[in-house]
Amino acid sequence: MFNLDFINVSSNQIVNDLKTKGYFVFEQALTEQYVDEMLQEVDFNQILVNTNDVGVVIAQTYKFLTHCLANSKKTYDLITSSRVLDICPC
Repeated sequence: MFNLDFINVSSNQIVNDLKTKGYFVFEQALTEQYVDEMLQEVDFNQILVNTNDVGVVIAQTYKFLTHCLANSKKTYDLITSSRVLDICPC
């Protein structure tokens, strides 16, 4: 799931950057294979109209998935991973 270089960055460093700068950037934190698999789980071209299913939302020129935890197992695994939870404790 995570790139080995990202795993080697300490959670404390990430949290400190979030507190002091307001952001943390690490390009390619996820493996390319994981991102490809995650994108295969979500069809961003399937816009649901008059349905109660979870789907993609369009706002101006942006598309996003408001219920990603309900729609993608890969996204659920990412968001609930111990690495993310170490960085973003409840």
